[in-house]
Amino acid sequence: MIEKMKAHRIRGLGTTLVEAMIVVVIGTLILLPTIRFIVSSGRSASKGFEKLEALDNARFISERVLRDLKALCSGAAYGFIPISASPTFSFSFPVFPIDSSGKEPPDDENPVNLVRYEYDAAKKTLTRTVKYHPLLTESSQTQTSRILGTNVASFSILPREMLGMRFYEVEVACRSGASSRKDSLVFLRTAVRSEYESRLKRHPFLINNRRSKINFPPP
Repeated sequence: MIEKMKAHRIRGLGTTLVEAMIVVVIGTLILLPTIRFIVSSGRSASKGFEKLEALDNARFISERVLRDLKALCSGAAYGFIPISASPTFSFSFPVFPIDSSGKEPPDDENPVNLVRYEYDAAKKTLTRTVKYHPLLTESSQTQTSRILGTNVASFSILPREMLGMRFYEVEVACRSGASSRKDSLVFLRTAVRSEYESRLKRHPFLINNRRSKINFPPP
């Protein structure tokens, strides 16, 4: 009799299949929102990092281009030259030296470097090439070329006129290298004026070298 009572108690401590299924279902219903939240947070963080990567790339390109455009010199026979040959788009212009180096140029000439930005729409790359004037460099290097950015969705430099003033509008669109999703695309648009053109416009008779010749680097 005692053995039967013990066996009955042991069977009473167990769980049936229905009870186990109920526990699993309730646990799943409780954990499901938490799992969804964790998955959603992971996706949002991933998208945020992708956006940040694309934004950093676009900012770096914009800052480099704006710096060159501030040093741009222009005139009737030279200046900003856009070149379009699909799938490659190039933008070339002469710039005064940003950093002083090399020998002092003659008083009646202004040596300049030639900067060229080349955007390859097929490869999604932007390359910056600088052709140095011999008077503006102490090394024997005549040209340098560097890829500024990859995964560049679009790039353009547009000359604009407003109230008799010329400025240059720079548009850059980049996306993360880890994703091709449309929501990872970052678009930046900025504008800048050439400091030389600005000074010449404000004080045309105070620029000593306004009639000096521009001395381009040899071909």
